[in-house]
Amino acid sequence: MKKHGGAIVFVVLLMVVGFFFFKDELHIDIKNPFAGKSEVPDSVVEEMLAETTDSIGYSADEATYTWEAKHTPDREQHQDTVELTLVYSGEYGSITFKRAQTYQYYKENDIWDVCESGDLETTDIQWDLKKLLDGKTYTKTYTEPCADWNNGASYTVTLSDLNLNAMTVTATYSYTPGESEYNNRNYYVTNLKGQEVNKLTGTVECHIKQREGLNSFGGLDGGFEIQEIVGSLWLDADYLYGDWGADVAVYLDFNDPISCSGVGAGPISDLSATYSLPKSIRDFMS
Repeated sequence: MKKHGGAIVFVVLLMVVGFFFFKDELHIDIKNPFAGKSEVPDSVVEEMLAETTDSIGYSADEATYTWEAKHTPDREQHQDTVELTLVYSGEYGSITFKRAQTYQYYKENDIWDVCESGDLETTDIQWDLKKLLDGKTYTKTYTEPCADWNNGASYTVTLSDLNLNAMTVTATYSYTPGESEYNNRNYYVTNLKGQEVNKLTGTVECHIKQREGLNSFGGLDGGFEIQEIVGSLWLDADYLYGDWGADVAVYLDFNDPISCSGVGAGPISDLSATYSLPKSIRDFMS
């Protein structure tokens, strides 16, 4: 038995020595060409991160973000799929983005190159309505460049009595029209009774509506809106087609929790012809 055991050991040693001898003589590289390259290096991930944040487009003043990378290597194909998850946090909520990209490793050049790039996806959006609406005051004066009917216009909206169960909030508003550069004709406003006033002021209960469908990020939650009409803006056109007008409302377009500018007051559409007597003619006839 010992004799046969020694023979077996001798054969094994001979095979090992022969293996390394022929490997060196024939220059055979028996290493896995993917060995040591199972994941793309950090520098490649950082390049992908920079490209992704550029495409998202938020500035450091608007939001902060955290990120993580998940690697899924494929040793047979010499590939690595990197999935980035980025969570942006702003003043009124947060957005979670994901993006996957597959890299191919080329040993002859020792490089990783993109072979498949996925779209940027929005996987979660959190909306902080309380912080946006509860006891806040928003004010603005329009300066150029802006639409002509906003030139010099201003508003102030103060919010109170937020009720997230009923989805309502009370707005105390003031809207002052701008000055027209159109043939020296004037903008003017009328309240809901049709009375001409110097500016629109008052208090209104606003209904907060949740939009359905896709928002600007491709998410399933379309955000929130307010649109409570409080009067009308008019341009004294002084010709047969009559004055041009548009509804004025207290409004909110909350489709982005990172860069939302808050609640405003002003026209909610372009001015259009009313096909009625212009104000200047009405004043002349009265």
